[in-house]
Amino acid sequence: MEQAETFLSRKEAAEFLKMSEIFLAKDIVTRRHRVPYMKFGRSVRYRLADLEAWALRQRVDPAAGAKR
Repeated sequence: MEQAETFLSRKEAAEFLKMSEIFLAKDIVTRRHRVPYMKFGRSVRYRLADLEAWALRQRVDPAAGAKR
């Protein structure tokens, strides 16, 4: 049996990412950080799997930028 996808509200997504709701609200308008979201009518929801993948892509490797 296939597992149902988990959708989060803005508040829940902010708690999951340890960020503010305002950060997520502003990103919908500016698309600066390109946090993935879905619209259902006027409701915005964040798919948990998308947030996990987005968070992993934000990783910065300090050694990769180091000059010798």
